[in-house]
Amino acid sequence: MKWSEEETMHFVELYSEKECLWKKSSVNYRNKNMRRAAEGDIANRMEKESFGVAELKQKIKIMRTTCNQEALKETQIDPPSENEQCLLEEQVTE
Repeated sequence: MKWSEEETMHFVELYSEKECLWKKSSVNYRNKNMRRAAEGDIANRMEKESFGVAELKQKIKIMRTTCNQEALKETQIDPPSENEQCLLEEQVTE
């Protein structure tokens, strides 16, 4: 399910409009009927063949997983060792 950047951005825009799908403080977050309607609306507005609610849910899951993995990578970046820091400082002063 590889999408172009344009398709992905369109999907994110549509998804962000439907707070009942992602904003836990939303009054409608636990409203199953509202959530189903929002999912159906996004699937229809994507105008992709063979893209329904099941594919929408899978795409959301994939995007969340990817986002969480990237965030985890950011927190796991090790600071430079003392030797690496010295080399970096030497390069800057040259």
